Amino acid sequence: MTALGWIIRPVRPDDAPVLRRMRKEAGWDVDKVQAWIAASLAGERPTWVAEVDGETVGMVSLELADPDPEVADGKDVAAVTSLSVLEAAARRGIGRALTVFAEEQARVRGVRVLTLNTRPTNDAAIALYEGLGLTCVPLALNSGLFWPRRSIVRYPGTIVIEVQDPLPPGLPRKEARAQIEGRIEAACNRLIAEARAAPNPPPLSADPKPAAAHG
Repeated sequence: MTALGWIIRPVRPDDAPVLRRMRKEAGWDVDKVQAWIAASLAGERPTWVAEVDGETVGMVSLELADPDPEVADGKDVAAVTSLSVLEAAARRGIGRALTVFAEEQARVRGVRVLTLNTRPTNDAAIALYEGLGLTCVPLALNSGLFWPRRSIVRYPGTIVIEVQDPLPPGLPRKEARAQIEGRIEAACNRLIAEARAAPNPPPLSADPKPAAAHG
């Protein structure tokens, strides 16, 4: 039990309905909830939930292994992921508590490097991570061109993940946001142009938006 009256506990199968609701509010990965719970129960992808007065209101997972070893390598590097808090329970410090809890659990497991990612438009998550003193490293990727979101259709091509230089620490929030958006937009525009010039380009609109490259 935390000082503010909620508990953080391992996920259970009966949490599935409210976790789907959280993911629906977040806008993606609703269909992955059942697999996440199964993976957590198997010890492969630990997931915890925050509970207030017997009601599940938030979740967070620890990705121990990922196809990209810079995200999670099964040993020293892991990722905090799937952080969600119901809108009705927002602005109560639950997201921060879940993130710190996941960090502590990663440390217990011998993890030395912890990664997380979010979209540049997710102001709440960016504010949370800035408040925790985490280093921001903008990423640009073109996966959405070849594997559109919420689609089973895939197009041939090479997915590129471009890692930008870390933002200088201590930037004012407005300036940090501007740098994040500016860097990602420039990189995505370049990746889109490269895809358009390829011998077998994926379908592109006449004026594709940079956001399409976020996947």
